[in-house]
Order: sequence, then structure tokens, then C-alpha cells
Amino acid sequence: MKISPLLAIFLPLAASAQGYLENPQPGANESGISLVSGWHCSASEVTVFIDGVSLGKSGVGSIRNDTVDICGHAGTGFSLLYNYNIPEPGVHEISVFADGALMERRTFNTVRSGGTPFLSGATKTIQVENFPSVGQAAILEWSQAKQSFVVTNIEGGDGASGPNTAEGMWTGVSEDNRRMTGFVLDDGAYYVFYTLSNNHSFMGGVVQGSGNSANGTFSSTNLRDFSLEELDVFSGSFSASYDPQNTMTGTGSYSNGAQSKFSATYSTAWETPSSLAGIAGHYAGSVATEFGIEGATVRISSSGLIAAAASGCQLSGNLTPRSRGNVFNMTLKFGSSPCAYAGQTFRGIATLAGSSDTLVAAALNGARTEGVMFIGQK
Repeated sequence: MKISPLLAIFLPLAASAQGYLENPQPGANESGISLVSGWHCSASEVTVFIDGVSLGKSGVGSIRNDTVDICGHAGTGFSLLYNYNIPEPGVHEISVFADGALMERRTFNTVRSGGTPFLSGATKTIQVENFPSVGQAAILEWSQAKQSFVVTNIEGGDGASGPNTAEGMWTGVSEDNRRMTGFVLDDGAYYVFYTLSNNHSFMGGVVQGSGNSANGTFSSTNLRDFSLEELDVFSGSFSASYDPQNTMTGTGSYSNGAQSKFSATYSTAWETPSSLAGIAGHYAGSVATEFGIEGATVRISSSGLIAAAASGCQLSGNLTPRSRGNVFNMTLKFGSSPCAYAGQTFRGIATLAGSSDTLVAAALNGARTEGVMFIGQK
């Protein structure tokens, strides 16, 4: 099936996004007492509906200095406190209106954190091992006021990377002379950006999946290769031998019988802490579509907000630093028509790969049938 692999998300910036619903995220699991929140450049009134029932008006105008570059002022935040334990567990729809116009409609999931809409009189303290990092433990206590557990302490080591995993940033070359930059995250997810064969000036695509590290072997059974050359996406598996934070050699095996072999070395750039202040700025570069390569720009605020637009399509999203590695989680929401993926949200990673001025980003839809990618410089 032919698709639009790595369709452009970071398009020439012709206009700014007008607003973004940050919580709840599409498809997110929600419980306890928390916020419906986001920002809008000009709304004087924001109203919220869940499953068609009004929750009333949200507070508007709270200070969001991170939106100054986008909206021209900071009084853009909106929020409304809500008990996500109230609706029956399952899928629900939220609709947010700004000055009477629909700003956002999406679905999310709820779970009753205490088994009832409001749990009273219960107390509990638990310990979660190897969180937020290997060798650490998070202490959680039940909060009746929030109807959820809250972190009250972090115990243990300094959170250094586990010495026996494949986690890290890896750079190398494939057997058919493609330059590769790969990221294995602490949760086993991986992204491998690769160039054209024998032409390292142009991106050839991105490979994504998730795998497991054990005894010097990293393996994955859900590889997806978004190829710019073939304008298609391919499935397969992946296996590699690695010496932690040193070297890696492996093979990607595809369902059509093709194979791709490579060798790589660990990059200490992985150990640079991710910084929103460092990645913030304006980038100019290239995006890939089924129609070819085109120029693009993207704006990232100091708090990680993303704004982009072209040809009437407005996009918004955000970056959040991961706790381990020089990489960010990325969420990007496509606006309404004429956007190619109108109303859809893609998720992936972004990083300053190899240079403090070079941004590389990729994200996929939930089914991993469509992808987006950008590479550019400040």
C-alpha cells in the first residue's frame, strides 16, 4: 500500500497557531482530579464539554510567557479543574470552544483511580523500583484531594544509564553505504535516521520500533521502515549485538526478504542533558513528502511549544525533555482542512543531533502507517 511517508509537518511558517488543548492529550488515560488546560491567543471565553455535557466556562488569561513569540502576549492560558473519576471508565469525547467556535475535539480514556468517583478515608504508600531511572525508587502516597498517587520522594542512585542495555545515540554506516544516526531510548523504543545510499547529503528515511536488551543483544519484532526512495512503509524485524556505550552491529530483516546490515559506535552526545532553552528557536531546513523535498521552517518556544503553518494548514504541538538522553518527546497536532492529516495527532522524538544548531525530528500516527520528518538548522 502506497502512503505519504514522512509527510511534511514543519512547513514554511506563514501564520501562527491560534490555540492548543494541552490536557487531556488524544487517547490519553486520565484519572483523579486534574486540569483541562491549554492556551489560546485571543479567546475571552473558553467553554468545555465532555460527552456533550457542559462543564462550564474555563478560567482564561493566565500568564503563559512561552506563548509570547506565538501570540504576541502572555495572557493566553486557560484551565478548568475536573474530576476524571466521574464518568464511567472508558472512552470519552472532549470538545473545547473558544468564543463560541470549536477549537478542539478529541477522545481520551478514563480510569477510576480509587474505584469510585471519589474515594474517602483511604491511605497508602508504595515504592516503584527503577523509576525515574535505573537504580532509583519513587515513593508514592495516595492523595485524597487529588484522587491519585503523588511522588513524595526519590531514593537511590544518581540515575546513570544502565550499563548493560543498548540505550544511547549510535552513529554508523550500513552495508550499502547509508549514513545512520540511531537513538535507543531507555524504554526500548528506537528511531534510526538514514541517508540515501552513496549520497549522504539527503535523507533516505527513518526506521522505528521497540525492542529489548539482554546479554549484549538488542532485538525487535515490530520494525517499520518509512522509505523516501520507495514512497512506502515496510515491516520487519531487527537484531543487533552491542558492547554497551561502545559498538553495535546488526541486521534489519524485512518481510519481503530484503536485509540491511550496519555497524555503529556510541556517541557521547547522548549524555548531554536535554534542554528546552537549547532547542528553542527558529529552524530552516527540509521536509520530505510523496512529492519530493521542499524547504521548511519551524518555531519552538522556550517552553517547547511548536507552531507551524503553510498553504492554509496550521499546526501546533509541544516538546518535553525525556528524563534520560539528549532527546525530546514530540507531539504535533494537524489543524483542520486543508491539512493532509486534518485533526490528527502524531507522536515521536526531536533532538539536536550532532550539532547544537541542527534539529532532527520524526513522528508517527498511532497505527504507525504514516510518518513525518524534519531536518533543519537555526
